[in-house]
Amino acid sequence: MAQSDDVKLEAEKVLSELSAALGEVDLEETFYVVSEINVTEQDGTPRVDEDFNKNLRANAPHMDSDGSFIMEIGKWVK
Repeated sequence: MAQSDDVKLEAEKVLSELSAALGEVDLEETFYVVSEINVTEQDGTPRVDEDFNKNLRANAPHMDSDGSFIMEIGKWVK
């Protein structure tokens, strides 16, 4: 029983010290105003990135007769 009381006293001491330390923290909210909500990049000329193609083929190795990739929907999606 004495050990339980010691643990409770130690926990109360830790919480008291933490509360005192947090009481000194200056909490001030900052708001940012953004004029454009949906920011997009400018269209440009398409580029061929061989690393992208290699990774895509590794993730979706099957293609149909039109040359479109056949991909499996995630098993977590209902």
